[in-house]
Amino acid sequence: MVPCWGCQDWPSQDTFRGGKFAEIYEEFEDCLPFPHLTRLNGRDNLAAHFPDNAGLPPDLGNGEATCSYLMAKCGDGGLGPKVYFALAAKQNDHGSTRLHCDLTDAVNVCVYAAQQSDGSPGGARWDIFSPQDTTRLRKILSVHTKPEDPVLAQNTYLTPARLRELELSHGIKAYTFFQHEGEAVFIPAGCAHQVSYSLICVTTVQDVESVG
Repeated sequence: MVPCWGCQDWPSQDTFRGGKFAEIYEEFEDCLPFPHLTRLNGRDNLAAHFPDNAGLPPDLGNGEATCSYLMAKCGDGGLGPKVYFALAAKQNDHGSTRLHCDLTDAVNVCVYAAQQSDGSPGGARWDIFSPQDTTRLRKILSVHTKPEDPVLAQNTYLTPARLRELELSHGIKAYTFFQHEGEAVFIPAGCAHQVSYSLICVTTVQDVESVG
């Protein structure tokens, strides 16, 4: 089995906004599509409307009580941006990022992906479920994972065979597609999703609190 080596949610304590990562932060913000929504200072990003001393951006909901509530609902409340580094994962075993969902919308930009051995572009395979199917998926998978929540526990990767079984037996179909270097993926809040990288892949993620 090919192991999956990676680094998730880096940096863990420092942020890109200010300090030694300020230049990288600005470059990342400048490359985001739909900047009015995705930039942390975008007019339609709720994070931009909190005062600087509110203690929320860029880690919205990191107060102890708030964070506990948010994580109980749908995972970490940190807005980022954060970086993910990953080497190849053997897709049929466990993938690179296991099944989970987020509290906020998010934009994921692939900033580097090594080419395949045949010269074709590398990247990431995504499987994303609608919010409605996420609810159904949680009920089906919980039969095998009690007492853990099968999505929040982040210990499940659905292989292509299991994805086909879900579609045929339960009518639950993931939106599956490939992301290549330079491409951005938008992940709606509350949508269970999983990722499998090919070779070496680096992505940067920022959560979005949209207004309206």
